[in-house]
Amino acid sequence: MFRLINLYDQDLIVYSSGLVLKKSRNKWYAPKYQLSPITTKNKKQYEKFDLTNKPNRHSARVHRLVASAFLGLDYYDSSEQVDHIDGDTLNNNMNNLRVGDNQSNQFNNTAYGVCERDGKFRARIRINNLLLHIGTYNEEQIARQKYLDAKQKYHIFGKKYTDEEVEQIRKDLKNEYINFLNQF
Repeated sequence: MFRLINLYDQDLIVYSSGLVLKKSRNKWYAPKYQLSPITTKNKKQYEKFDLTNKPNRHSARVHRLVASAFLGLDYYDSSEQVDHIDGDTLNNNMNNLRVGDNQSNQFNNTAYGVCERDGKFRARIRINNLLLHIGTYNEEQIARQKYLDAKQKYHIFGKKYTDEEVEQIRKDLKNEYINFLNQF
């Protein structure tokens, strides 16, 4: 499946698989990154290619082109982000992409959620840009598991928490920590 789009006055054919063709002199061709076994990457390790319209040069990120063509992303709106569901930023298949905001995109990252302080391990989770305390534990593995449990429970893609919901999460985390301490 493919769609024809125009970006910076450049005609492109975008395939749902992540292949992109551009038109030049009435011929369609694949940019070098798709013909070469070495992928051109920007600093964040995303596939990109240059749209050469001299003197104005623009580069396009393939995942944003696919999301724009098939998932309703506004390519020019930088507040809309594209999340690679499997975490592989080179997998630009339409089925591996979803559109969200920065918070939703961060839910899929591999943050550790635990730091050591005074010989103990503190687990914390970020929700609505607030850092919430999960608990402080003697063992790193327990702190890590508590973080992963909270991440699975509260990091829901696309979920926007109200201030009241965040306060309730804070209370729930505190009660879970108290219950954990009462086991000993």
